[in-house]
Amino acid sequence: MVRYLFASLMVGVLVFGCRHNNQEIITLPDGTTDVVTYEMQGDSIKTGTYSTGKIYSLTTKKPGFTGYTETEVLNYYPTGVLRKYAFFLNDSLRFFRFYTPEGKVEDCGGNALIYMDDETMYVDTMATFHQSFQQLHMALPPHCVARIIMGDEVTNEAERTDAQPLTFLPMKGNRSGFLVNFPHEGEYHRVIYWSLEDTIAQHIQKGRVWRKFVVQ
Repeated sequence: MVRYLFASLMVGVLVFGCRHNNQEIITLPDGTTDVVTYEMQGDSIKTGTYSTGKIYSLTTKKPGFTGYTETEVLNYYPTGVLRKYAFFLNDSLRFFRFYTPEGKVEDCGGNALIYMDDETMYVDTMATFHQSFQQLHMALPPHCVARIIMGDEVTNEAERTDAQPLTFLPMKGNRSGFLVNFPHEGEYHRVIYWSLEDTIAQHIQKGRVWRKFVVQ
């Protein structure tokens, strides 16, 4: 099943590289077929439309971190209901979500913090008093509210005290981040929690990563 989902998602991105005006025969959920016409808008946006004129797909590319290309793919049922959402870094699938024809979340995977993997520790080495802005980019499906909170790592969240608060990070679109600046040498551990709340499908997806800063 997972292999099928990933293959399906990759087709949406591979089509992006075709001619500026091209067509594709697709199979609809009811087993019939339709012809989808693709058009490019500049170098970064590609739309696909059903023969009825309704949107079949919307693919958007934009520059990401350090030479990466971020690609966001949305695919729709003939009724206009979102069918799938996917986010790629270059050709690597980082996050996906499938929807039923009724608009409910059917399957999802990946980490919405698209440059990171869930349950993973990321380590940076830096000098004392060196100020660094740690950027965070999130996958953000339509009608979803993204939240990121961060705090000192604790052994048990149930025992977190007021002296070790979790703080909401500001969001601008699908971008967020935080400043780090440590006056003393040592190791500093942070935990980052993310969540995506789909306000229509009534679905919440969560994850977390850790950051370790080695200050010398």
